[in-house]
Amino acid sequence: MIVSGGDDRTVRVWDLATGTPVGDPLTGHDGWVRSVAVGEVDGRPVIVSGGDDRTVRVWDLATGTPVGDPLTGHDGAVNVVAAGKLDGRPVAISGSSDGTAKAWDLATGDPAGDLFIGHPGIVQSLAIWTAYGSALGGKPVRFGSGVGHLVAASTITALGDDAWQSEHTTTELGSNVLAVTWGGTAVLAAGTELGIVTLEFPQ
Repeated sequence: MIVSGGDDRTVRVWDLATGTPVGDPLTGHDGWVRSVAVGEVDGRPVIVSGGDDRTVRVWDLATGTPVGDPLTGHDGAVNVVAAGKLDGRPVAISGSSDGTAKAWDLATGDPAGDLFIGHPGIVQSLAIWTAYGSALGGKPVRFGSGVGHLVAASTITALGDDAWQSEHTTTELGSNVLAVTWGGTAVLAAGTELGIVTLEFPQ
């Protein structure tokens, strides 16, 4: 299956083999759906979506119904979402035009701590390295993000209830960063307007 989001404010699911829609469009966002990701909660697949209405929404992939209430907290459009499991718990990470990235516990719908990454601009690409550790279990977890010409690698450690420690390393690439993905615990690949750049960050 393929999951997509668009300026018609809907999330849609498609059959990869036939190219036909699966079920009805998922409606609920009040603006452009900027990003989608697929994760898992309690053994069932879910869709995570983020949009111009400043919300992150979770949908049951099998039924197309919302899972819980919209996740709110960003002060700008949610441009990118990523989903994964940390220490066995399902989480989503969202990046926003407000310059922040937030972690969400998908099982409860609550923020996974008050995670803030102080970017100098719009967070427009994001990747999570789920095998690196667990920010929810006292071990570090690594995030990569792109803002303008900058690529950032952030290591987040949970020190206790609602206590977080963040370390950030940034690199200037000289061209807008369009997408990022991890190739390991320290290697981040960035797609820019001028090509693909591979960066190695300290662990």
